[in-house]
Amino acid sequence: MSHQSELIENNIIYVPDDYSSISEAIDSVGYNNTILVSPGTFNESITINKPLSLYGSSQTTIIDASGYNSVINIESDSVLVSGFEIIGDTLTVAGIIIKPGYQNIKIENNRISGMKLPNQSSELLASYGILSYGDGDGPP
Repeated sequence: MSHQSELIENNIIYVPDDYSSISEAIDSVGYNNTILVSPGTFNESITINKPLSLYGSSQTTIIDASGYNSVINIESDSVLVSGFEIIGDTLTVAGIIIKPGYQNIKIENNRISGMKLPNQSSELLASYGILSYGDGDGPP
């Protein structure tokens, strides 16, 4: 059975078998799918803008966003990211950014390193492995 028919039955997407990049897989799938990423290095910055689970098959599944501002941007409720080595460089502010207002985010079993660009939009000039911040519209 091909992965394409498995997608319909199991809602499981395989990178790079079904899609060559993680970003392409995220852009192409519906809500609440699971994306399984094989070992290897993926040079990209990704945005998760829908509920899904993103699994690296091992710590040898690397997302290298050297040259990008951030590695993973989460802009959705109900997201899981697990099993990756996440790498940045002197141009990277954050490994994972969780945008304000989203809930049910689970980040587990990842190794994050290399972020070195100070965040110029913050009073605290620092770079971050995981950055989660609010929008100031909290309860009164």
